[in-house]
Amino acid sequence: GNIFANGAFLINQRVYVSGTATVAAKQYTLDRIRVVVSGQSITFSAGGAGILGNIIVAPVGGAEQVIEGNRISGGQYSCNWTGTGTVEVDGVARAKGEAFDLVAGANCTVRMYGQIGLMSMVRPELQGTLSLNRFEYDFFSDLALCRRYYESNGWTEFSGNVTSGSAYYSRTTYSIRKRTTPTVVLTHVGASGFPAAAGVVSNSDNHSFTEGRTASGTGVGRFNSSWTADAEIP
Repeated sequence: GNIFANGAFLINQRVYVSGTATVAAKQYTLDRIRVVVSGQSITFSAGGAGILGNIIVAPVGGAEQVIEGNRISGGQYSCNWTGTGTVEVDGVARAKGEAFDLVAGANCTVRMYGQIGLMSMVRPELQGTLSLNRFEYDFFSDLALCRRYYESNGWTEFSGNVTSGSAYYSRTTYSIRKRTTPTVVLTHVGASGFPAAAGVVSNSDNHSFTEGRTASGTGVGRFNSSWTADAEIP
């Protein structure tokens, strides 16, 4: 199958706004897609009649995806895409449908320039079975893969009887195990009997984390926070 994640450029957990300039080199925008040069951006728009997904326009410095080595079993692969853009794989320009070798277990960087849609990297013998106008695409499988690297819009929640000055905890499990222990960012949503500020992350691993807060009142208390978990390849 296609080892290029988010090849239809539909998954956007960071809610990246098309054309927004990045503020750091290799900043992620759409899921699994990062802009190489700080200050540049990608734009994206619907592919139009008969084309699934979005079309991106990658900047002059490129937009890229690092494909994790555990998805690469070695041997020959080839890329295909719609649009007039160009693609490099590990720094070498590749034509649509051109076969090339990848090393098993080694990360691979696919860099895109210009107009790109429906990006795929598959075994060469499969390219002929893929119709770019009727791309075999499973959004939910692709979303699960993207969430290995980044997940957003989850909630922590605690509710119960509390005593002022005592600590209380909410344990959250990710929808899918992360590539590594992620960086978790909490944003306060609401509280009663607790300070109106996000708590402290603890006991974090690639499966789950805990938010802790210290009660400021006694009685029935509650708190919740939204969170993001970032385990992307730097």
